[in-house]
Amino acid sequence: MEKITTDIVLIDSGVEMGHPALKNYKVDGISIAKCGNKYILDSDINDTYGHGTAIYYMLKKDNPDINIYVIKLFQEDLTVELEDIIFTLNFIKQNINCKIIHMSLGVSFCEDIYLFENICDEFYQNKVFIISAFDNLGTLSYPAAFKTVIGVDMVSKGISNKGYQYVINSPVNIRFLAHKQLLPFLDKKFENLIGSSFFAPHISNLVCKNYKEIVNEDYDIHQFLKNKATTIINIENYSEESKKSFPIKKAVVFPFNKEIHSIVANTDLCSFDILGIFDTKYLGNVNKKISEVLPYCSNDNIIQNIEKLDWSLPFDTFILGHILEINNLIRKDYISSIIEKCIKFNKKLYAFDDISAYLTDNVIKTNLNYYHPEVKMGDVKNNTFGKMRCINKPVVAIMGTSPKQGKYTLQLQLRRQLKKEGYRVGQFGTEPTGYLFGFEVVYPFGYNSSVKVTGNDSIYAINRMLGEIERTNPDIIIVGSQSQTVHYNTGNLAFYSIQNTELLLGTEPDGVILVVNYNDPIEYIKRTINYIQSLQETTVIALVVYPISKDTKWTVLGSLTNKCNYKELVAFQEKVIKETDKKCFIVDSQIDIEAITEEIINFFSEDS
Repeated sequence: MEKITTDIVLIDSGVEMGHPALKNYKVDGISIAKCGNKYILDSDINDTYGHGTAIYYMLKKDNPDINIYVIKLFQEDLTVELEDIIFTLNFIKQNINCKIIHMSLGVSFCEDIYLFENICDEFYQNKVFIISAFDNLGTLSYPAAFKTVIGVDMVSKGISNKGYQYVINSPVNIRFLAHKQLLPFLDKKFENLIGSSFFAPHISNLVCKNYKEIVNEDYDIHQFLKNKATTIINIENYSEESKKSFPIKKAVVFPFNKEIHSIVANTDLCSFDILGIFDTKYLGNVNKKISEVLPYCSNDNIIQNIEKLDWSLPFDTFILGHILEINNLIRKDYISSIIEKCIKFNKKLYAFDDISAYLTDNVIKTNLNYYHPEVKMGDVKNNTFGKMRCINKPVVAIMGTSPKQGKYTLQLQLRRQLKKEGYRVGQFGTEPTGYLFGFEVVYPFGYNSSVKVTGNDSIYAINRMLGEIERTNPDIIIVGSQSQTVHYNTGNLAFYSIQNTELLLGTEPDGVILVVNYNDPIEYIKRTINYIQSLQETTVIALVVYPISKDTKWTVLGSLTNKCNYKELVAFQEKVIKETDKKCFIVDSQIDIEAITEEIINFFSEDS
C-alpha cells in the first residue's frame, strides 16, 4: 500500500462516527485485530468503548486543522497485549509518515522491555515523537516510562491548575493537576472523565503545532516542553550505581566463617579461582581439610594460617569476610593490616563489612582498590513519584522461620539446578557473597547489615533493583531473605522482621519456598504462611526442612549444628503436610533439590 501521510497517528479504541461533537470532521483510519496467529486489518474504526472518541475530540478541538489517522486497537475495553502494540508500531513504521504517535495506553507488565524500547527509540531518532499517558493505577507503565517517549501523568494536588509541570530527571516528563473534563463518549453522549490519558492530548497538540521549531537541529522536544511549562521541578538524579564493576580472576578468602563456608562449598558457582582459604589459628580450623570442618562439603583443600599468607602469590583479590567479632575476640586489628598489605602488593579488596572508617587517610583512599556491598540513599533513586515496576518474570522467594536454617544454601542449590536444566536465572541476594556467585543484585541486610535505607525507601529500592534484574531477561528470578519472616516474640525491636516485610512488598514474589525447622511449632509455621499469603497476592509453594538441629554447645563465635533424628524429622514432615496442606521436602540429597526445582517449575507452568 502507498504510504499514508498525516500529522498524528492516534492508537486507541476507535471513534464513534455519528457523535454530534465530531460531525464536522472526516475520520480516517484502520482497525487492527488479532485473529489466531495473524492480524486482520479492517476499515471499521467505530468506537465501542468511548475512550478513543474523547481523545480524538480533544486533539481536534485544540487544533482543528491537524490530520489524524486513527488506528483502532482496543475492542470492548482498554486491555492490550504488548505484541499487539509492537505489531501496530511496526505497521506505522512501514506504512505511515507522521510527526506524532499518540498513545493513551500502555502496559505495566512488559515481557520484552528491550524490544519495545528499541522500537520507540527508532521513532525518536527519526523525529517521530511518541506521547503516552501513564497508567492511572499508579505503576510505571510503558511506553510512557521510556526515555525517548514523552510520559504524561496527573496528580491530585500540589501543582497549578494552569498549564502543566515539567519534570527533570524522571521518566514522568509532564504532570497535570487532575480534574474532570466533559468529553464526548459513547452513544452520542458526553461524560465527565478523569485520567492521565485525557491530559496527554494537550501535549500532542502543543508538539504538533510547534513541530518545525522542535526538530530544528539546535533544539529538542524536552527543551521545548520545559520552556512552555508553567512550573519546573528537578528531581535529584542519583548517579551512584548499585554495583560497580569489580572483576575477580584469582582470590584468597579469610576468615573461615559462615559466609565463607558458602563460597568454599560452592566454588563451581564462582567465576574465579580460589588460591587459598585462610583462618586465624585461634579458632581451631588451621591445617584441617575443609571437608573435616564442613562434613557436607567435598572440598579437601587445607585451611591455612592467615599469618603465613604469601602475599606475592598470583591472586588479584583478597576476599575479607565478616571480621569484627574476631577483631574483638583476639584483640587484633586484622582490617588495618590487610588494607596495608593490599596496597603494598597491589591486591584488590572485597570486604563484607563496612571499612569506611579505615579509609580516612587520602593515601589509602587513593591507592586501595576495594568494594563493599552496601545500599545507601543514593541507591534508592526515587524519581518516579513512587511509581513502581511491575515485574513480568516469574519471581520465587526463599523465606524462613529463623536464622541459620539453610535458606542461602537452598538459593545456591536451586541456582545450580535451574542453570543445569537450561534456565536463565536472575538472582536477588541478601548476603554480601551474592556478587561472588554472579547475582545481579545484592541487598545485604543480614548480619552486620550495610543497608542504610528503611521503610518506603527500602521497598522502592528493592523494586527498582528487581527491575534491573528483569532487564537482563532471565527465565526466573530467585529472591533471598534473612532470618525469620514473622516475629516469634514481642517486647524488643530486635524481634521484629521489618526488613523481610519490606522485601516481600518490594519483590512481590509469585511464589514462596518456606524453609522451616523440624522443631518449629506448627501454629507458628501456619502463622508465617498466612502472613506471607495475606501480605501479597502470592502462594507458599512448598515447605523445606534441612535435617539439622541447633546444638546446645557453643563455639566462641556461635552455635554448632548436628543432624537431627531422622524418624522425628519424617514425623514432623507428615504433620506439616497434614496441618498446612502444603508439600514439605526434607533436603538430604541432590534428588531432593531436583524435586523442589521441579515443584517450582510446575507451579509457574500451571500459573501460565
